[in-house]
Amino acid sequence: MPLSSEISRRTFIRDFGRGILGISIGGTAFLSACGDSESDLSKVGTATVERANLGIVSAYLIVRGSEVAVVDTGTVRDARSGLTGADEIGQALDELGLGWSNVGTVIVTHHHGDHAGSLHEVMGLAGDATVGTGGGDIELINERLELHLGVKPPPLTVFEDGQTVFGTTIISTPGHTTGHIAVWDEETSVLIAGDALNGDANGGGVETVDGVGGPNSRRSEDMAAAIESARKLAALQPETIFFGHGAPKLGGAAAAVNALLDQL
Repeated sequence: MPLSSEISRRTFIRDFGRGILGISIGGTAFLSACGDSESDLSKVGTATVERANLGIVSAYLIVRGSEVAVVDTGTVRDARSGLTGADEIGQALDELGLGWSNVGTVIVTHHHGDHAGSLHEVMGLAGDATVGTGGGDIELINERLELHLGVKPPPLTVFEDGQTVFGTTIISTPGHTTGHIAVWDEETSVLIAGDALNGDANGGGVETVDGVGGPNSRRSEDMAAAIESARKLAALQPETIFFGHGAPKLGGAAAAVNALLDQL
């Protein structure tokens, strides 16, 4: 079934019952069998991943029942909209009929300001949430938090490679930053890549094949490590990838990543 080339402001992924993944893009659905599993996704019965398009970057809400995990928090304030990342995420929660009290987990893929700039505000709004990131980025995120809060921030959780968080698996993907992490849902073959990979609308410094871009050579701390992390993600064989920057790759993502890696 062909996928629409028009990506709506909100992108939804739903599990329409045990073993079926539905991706609704601008009214067009893509269905694939996911098999039988005892994962949290199957136990809850419905999972939704919503893309909150924050302008230069995207944040994601993973929803299981009435519980929410937020992946990345966006900028301190978008110059064009005047909104903070927390404002945009709050609007996305409202559209789902949920609120900040439903957010129990916040996952930060890395310390850069476009992904963690609004974290201090999100932490204040989702006061009971577990907040974590990769160990290599903890110190820099703490420095950012202390700058905004004016006090020493509460301790963050270190999310380790292979750790299960909110029914998904944390994947350590160093290179773009030392502690960069991605979020993998094996049940649905969905990857939230942060900046370990990029979409097709990320400007210079990114080589792109079929809607999938590699690590940004201009902004990555260790490009060799970043490429190895991209290979690690390709080995997962993701069907769908959501990026920090650029439009999602919906269907056929693994083949696109492998073709890209052949050129890097």
